[in-house]
Amino acid sequence: MKKKIIPVLAGLSLSFGIFASPSLASEVDTVKPEVKTLDEKQVIQEIKKHYKDLDVQKKLIEKTKKGELHDSVNPKKRSLGVEKKLDENTIQTTYPDGSQTLEGVDFSEAVFYDETGNEISNPYQPGYQPISPESEDNKENKEKKQKKISFTNVFNSFASFVETPKAQAAVLSGGTWTSGSGYRCVKGIKVYRTAYARWEASFNADFCNHTGAYDKLSRVYNVDIEAGDSWSILSQGVFRTYETYSYNAYGGVKFQVKSSPDSSMTTENLYLRVGNDTYWYQSSY
Repeated sequence: MKKKIIPVLAGLSLSFGIFASPSLASEVDTVKPEVKTLDEKQVIQEIKKHYKDLDVQKKLIEKTKKGELHDSVNPKKRSLGVEKKLDENTIQTTYPDGSQTLEGVDFSEAVFYDETGNEISNPYQPGYQPISPESEDNKENKEKKQKKISFTNVFNSFASFVETPKAQAAVLSGGTWTSGSGYRCVKGIKVYRTAYARWEASFNADFCNHTGAYDKLSRVYNVDIEAGDSWSILSQGVFRTYETYSYNAYGGVKFQVKSSPDSSMTTENLYLRVGNDTYWYQSSY
């Protein structure tokens, strides 16, 4: 599983614990996305649109016509990709046959709020390094969270039995907030992953971070998937609303996708995780 930590954002609480403002109330998006698929002609058009190297174009078009998988969607080639960080929020991965994926988060449509619900400008700045889960500062912060809203452990106790505890993920350098309030919320962050000309998945989310209390992922919505052949959603939405002492809040989409008529159906996931006053995305690659 791939994990990417990006920057800190979001958070709101009452004196006895975390709560969400009406605009960030917990919701489940139950609208079924429109099924979008690409025929061979459209796939070839997408290859020509994205890949400028003519040799790569030729190779991928030949694979498409033969019904062969591009390396970018071939489970046997997952470990062979070479990552390149395009900016603080985006990673491009290139595979041996030249096929590529693009993944990350997009803040272009996001809105940010302070503790009073007032809209503020994006305080995102390069250079943020998340606190290690084992650091003394983070242990102290988690102890404060445990004392302040320990009832959330009961709320999430069942889910905690079926997931691996928190672990430090690979760092994608990001930003942090310049305000000192400790209450930080974002509405409309977009999480996405694209395997060019094969499939793409994305969703929007709202969440809050709060120093000294547990973070909250309040909403996952606008799930959108497109594939070369077919796909189906296995689960979507917020799977754990509140961070706990040992586990992250998380949500997103788990789905099956068939990138071409001759390929097998594979199970993929794209998640957003919130905890330790930061967030990161997690994909199946």
